[in-house]
Amino acid sequence: LRVMGTYSDTAPYNCPKSKRIFDEACKALEKEPLEESWNGAISGLALLATGNRDYLPRVQELARKMAPKALNLERQQGMVTWEWGYRNLFLCEYYLVTGDKEVLPAIRQYTVALANGQSMYGTFGHGVIRMAPGDQFRSVPPYGPVNSAGLPANISIVMGKKCGVKDPEVDAAIERASRFFGYFVDKGIIPYGEHTPG
Repeated sequence: LRVMGTYSDTAPYNCPKSKRIFDEACKALEKEPLEESWNGAISGLALLATGNRDYLPRVQELARKMAPKALNLERQQGMVTWEWGYRNLFLCEYYLVTGDKEVLPAIRQYTVALANGQSMYGTFGHGVIRMAPGDQFRSVPPYGPVNSAGLPANISIVMGKKCGVKDPEVDAAIERASRFFGYFVDKGIIPYGEHTPG
């Protein structure tokens, strides 16, 4: 890495070095493919966060690819919490910036599926809870929570509500997650899994 000078005392604000790093990171990101995956969703979020409207055509193309009318989420298996959480977070942020109603059906499906797939404690594992009709106990299989997957999933549920998704399970999921993650306030960072605050 080349020498770029020193950070100002107000870094990253009003800091020429911080601005250079940010501008060069954006130029590098411009060249990256926007994959239709949770990695692509993170890149799409980064491009949205720049506030540069020149990126919107690429971001729109990605958002519309990620938002078909029917997602068939009930058939998806495995570590879907990561995928759904980041996809939904990206789609929600995209919708709030652009008002593009084409992505709303996908936002609704992801938001409700995540709310229904959350544990009774407000947590997620790598995957979501799959309950049979009449089930009451909602514990994370096969082991405890994976907060690093659950945080973006839970934030995306809140963002889905902000985008207009109405469902009783969404409100219940937000309440459960608020109780669980509220425990960490003033105790340290939220751990990756079922660990003490850092």
